[in-house]
Amino acid sequence: MRKSILCTVILLFTIIMIENAILSNIAVLPVVPDLLMICIIYLGLLNGKIDGELSGFFSGMVQDFLSGVPFGFFMMLRTILGYMGGFFHGSLHFRGIVMPAAIIFIATISKCLIIWIMSLFFPHYVSTYNAISFSFLFEIITNSVLAPLMFKVLSFFDRFLAFHKDNNE
Repeated sequence: MRKSILCTVILLFTIIMIENAILSNIAVLPVVPDLLMICIIYLGLLNGKIDGELSGFFSGMVQDFLSGVPFGFFMMLRTILGYMGGFFHGSLHFRGIVMPAAIIFIATISKCLIIWIMSLFFPHYVSTYNAISFSFLFEIITNSVLAPLMFKVLSFFDRFLAFHKDNNE
């Protein structure tokens, strides 16, 4: 289990660094694809609610330190998304092309809704999505297109990412 936790931490930290250091500096992208959300949803689907929440919480905490939003914003957002992914642990077949794209499509819309609700509490600090905008449409499309690819890549590491409660590693 320690190996799974270490591998998950390394994976999440790597994804955060790729998003914040590389993808956010590419000027041609209208918005940065949310690879971290895809990863957290995958971990929730793979391991369950509690592990999805914990992955979301700790990756959100790191993202809070790297951003200018009120502290706890990304922790709350990522924790809810991790829980949502873990809620469907064992009940969804998330392999293939269509299901990952559909799951992440719904998760991106949920993310928009969660951010809107959170902006009601922090109206001056949190910018919301305009649901009828090119940037939101671009994010939905890129997240949905990248989801099957990321799910496939992450599935190669299931052996290292899956938490087995009965395993005393």
